[in-house]
Amino acid sequence: MFKKTLFVAAVVVSFSTMAAVAHAEESSGYVFGSLGQSDANVSGASDTEDTAWKLGGGLQLSDNWGVELQYTDLGQVEGDVWVGGVPFQAEAETQGFGANLVGTLPFERFQLFGKLGYHRMETEIRASGFGVSASDDATEWVMSYGIGAAYELTANLDILAEYEMYSDVADEYDVDMLSAGLRYNF
Repeated sequence: MFKKTLFVAAVVVSFSTMAAVAHAEESSGYVFGSLGQSDANVSGASDTEDTAWKLGGGLQLSDNWGVELQYTDLGQVEGDVWVGGVPFQAEAETQGFGANLVGTLPFERFQLFGKLGYHRMETEIRASGFGVSASDDATEWVMSYGIGAAYELTANLDILAEYEMYSDVADEYDVDMLSAGLRYNF
């Protein structure tokens, strides 16, 4: 309950700050999409890497600060789970929504940036073995952080490269995401 209250308070403060700054300075919006690979840090998993992607939008409040909202699909993890000495094949698939505070260091046509985020991630867990199958869902609020770079291809289009880390997904493991994408600035 505390995490939900904290998230709502952070969103309200962020949007209030955005409105105040937008009146004081020239702000600009953008949409982005990225495709890459995730790698879950799960011990005993046989396949921890999968295709990952994200879509979102943001508001650049100043040359150095912005906020983003995004949908992220971190892909799937597969491995064996031992229950009572019996092996089961398990899969976990994670996706969710979140918000990021973005700090930017701009150069001429190049930018370096860092992100700090808070996301509501849902993980669907499926296990099967010996003719028995089960599934469960885990929804957690997780922190993320990341670094990246952008290069201006045209006045409105940037190419992006990013590394992000999502902590305590399904309250169990961390997921790293390396991606490349495009950002359209308007």
